[in-house]
Amino acid sequence: MSRFQHVRPALLVVTAVLTGVLGGFVFASPRSDGWVFNASLDDTAGWLTAQATATSVGAFVVVLSYALWSWFSSTSPRPLWVVITITAILVTFVKVTVPDAASVDVLTFLHILKCCAAGVLVGTAAYAVRRSRPGWVALAGGVSGGYLLSATQGVVDGLSNQYAPSFPYSSSVFGEAAWWLLVAVVVTAVACTVEPPQSQDAPPGPDRSVALRMVMYAAIVAVVGRVVAAVIVRRIPDGGYGLWVVAAVCVAAFVVTVDVVSKRWDHHDARLPLAAVAVTASSVSVWSSLRAAQQLPQFIPFFGGIGALVLAAALAWRVRRRTMPWLGLGLLAASPLVSALVRSEVESVAAVVLTGFGATLLIGSLTIPADAGNGDDSVRALAVAIPGMAGVFATAAMLPSNTELVGASLAELFDDSTSILGYTRDTFSTADRFGEWLMFAVVAYCALRIAMSRPKPAPMPEAL
Repeated sequence: MSRFQHVRPALLVVTAVLTGVLGGFVFASPRSDGWVFNASLDDTAGWLTAQATATSVGAFVVVLSYALWSWFSSTSPRPLWVVITITAILVTFVKVTVPDAASVDVLTFLHILKCCAAGVLVGTAAYAVRRSRPGWVALAGGVSGGYLLSATQGVVDGLSNQYAPSFPYSSSVFGEAAWWLLVAVVVTAVACTVEPPQSQDAPPGPDRSVALRMVMYAAIVAVVGRVVAAVIVRRIPDGGYGLWVVAAVCVAAFVVTVDVVSKRWDHHDARLPLAAVAVTASSVSVWSSLRAAQQLPQFIPFFGGIGALVLAAALAWRVRRRTMPWLGLGLLAASPLVSALVRSEVESVAAVVLTGFGATLLIGSLTIPADAGNGDDSVRALAVAIPGMAGVFATAAMLPSNTELVGASLAELFDDSTSILGYTRDTFSTADRFGEWLMFAVVAYCALRIAMSRPKPAPMPEAL
């Protein structure tokens, strides 16, 4: 027995967390009109379209890579960790190369490469930890945490109140992943390659028919998510309250699609995609909230979110009650609700903490040991891909302000020192809470559907 045998479980969890954080960060790329290129309008419009499409494709690659491993993987786990190492190096390569991108076409290629590499990274990691409950919860929690906390690195344009990209230093609105994260993923993946945490006799993944079905359903979700997001974008120039109706219908179409697809799995984990939808919606409401807290030091919401994620994981480890998923859903719903009712820097930190705590608590409490339930658990791959497929959430939640939508210029009506019926211009310009209420409705729907689901009986998990 290797002298490192006793550290293998911990190494698996750490690598899964870091891999998930990197994947979640890459998939967090909301739409922004603030890109400034030395290019034509057509090229810029093409870049915006390609950026959103690349994220959806990368999320689909998560499920595709999981399926390919189930078809062709050998019994040895070492090739899995080799691929994880290579894809992490590719993401690092993009970070180094982006500042020297000579054209929009090169930048587009690099962004597509990064998203696809992140998809293979997360999909391969999901297959590597498929029989480890701690590993899976670590991976899913990492994806949720990376997606949630990515906005703490964002920069907001004071004029448009939208996230502004940091081009030419990034191919994403929130920038490239930090060096410490990239190095940590590569180092831990190399360590797993040398000392694979998974035993050689690990059970195989889903059979080919199940994997093919999984890929087909993932393609449906990815296409629907991309199409409805494009519908909202096309409607933005028209403005008006009709845009809100279109956004709500498009978000509902995506959520219902995930709901219908999830029911195709006869397994306890079939609730995980809806849980991922709830986590993603709550995270997007946090993104919207953080736009109003730019005077707040970035490290405060960042470390607040990390603390919430860690504490929730510890609680899921120690407390094993059937009420825990509802506590997690309640916290996820409370985040957009607080953001809709209160707009302040303190509220923004509270929203980060609520979402971080609720996300890990929900995922950890819904996940059962891989050999405790019936059927296959391949639906987990779709669950970790949801953040990348749900670009429609960010598009709908961060629409132009209420002032812009109704087509009125408040500056022409009164200045900062006057008021109408007791309301100043600032009150009107910040009164729009449509995105937060919409995300609250998404979380509420997911909670209702999870409550109504009736998966096959399975024992409650004893511990992570």
